[in-house]
Amino acid sequence: MNRLVKVTGTDGVVEAAFVYDRTGFLVKEMNAADYLSADTDEERTGTYYTYDYEGNDLVDKQEHYHVEKEFKVNG
Repeated sequence: MNRLVKVTGTDGVVEAAFVYDRTGFLVKEMNAADYLSADTDEERTGTYYTYDYEGNDLVDKQEHYHVEKEFKVNG
């Protein structure tokens, strides 16, 4: 799948990084500070995304807050 996985500035510093699941859904997004926080994507801090069976983004988890979203099937 053609997905953006890393944004690197002209100075060589990673400005953002992205991790996807097997189906292509974004499951983790990291900014520059998150990327520098550890050596592997699994250990790095960032924003995590969870989806329902229809692909709706249900939960965004960051280190200091948690956002849940609800979708109605019929409007």
